[in-house]
Amino acid sequence: MTRIDTGGVDLDIDCGVAKTIELQTTVWKDINLDTAVFGLPVATQPDEVQIVDKLGANTGIYTWGFDINELVSGVFEMQHDYKEGTDVTFHVHWGGNDAPTGTDYVKWQLTYSIVRDDNTINATTTIYIESAYDTQYEWIRSSFPAITGSTGGVDGGNIKIGDQFFFYLKRIAAAGDAYAGDALGATLGLHYQIDTMGSRQIGTK
Repeated sequence: MTRIDTGGVDLDIDCGVAKTIELQTTVWKDINLDTAVFGLPVATQPDEVQIVDKLGANTGIYTWGFDINELVSGVFEMQHDYKEGTDVTFHVHWGGNDAPTGTDYVKWQLTYSIVRDDNTINATTTIYIESAYDTQYEWIRSSFPAITGSTGGVDGGNIKIGDQFFFYLKRIAAAGDAYAGDALGATLGLHYQIDTMGSRQIGTK
């Protein structure tokens, strides 16, 4: 590890016009959004549920509780520090108030399409993740299979900064013993790799 000691003053870096700091080894960031901010189709919207603590006491904190076939939909933008063309992983953080019967399962379906300015929307892609739930009040993360950054973008090309990630997230019937309680949404989002602090120009990496 190399340490830079500035002697108690600011580290002033001038990269020049349309230049930025570039990492030779990528690191990870997270686009992370509250499930409660997304759209709720009337016929399939989750219920509002109060979260309880590990003793079963009410917290006064509410979120959406997903039963089977309930969903939310939304959109976010690929951030300007994203290393274009690298794989990304969508994930959802969730928990439950009700006790499982043993080892129960919750299955999530993600349906998405990535859209770029001045382009039309491609057909959607659907991926799945099923996770075990065996401890009452536990909160876990379910990560979907990685989306290939080099072919998962518009018209089978790279995913790029500024791309719009349209999606809906739905709880569906599990292959294993289904968890009978609502799956309570916390946050959802995308783990992605970064190689710069931002883009060199407002819309160009």
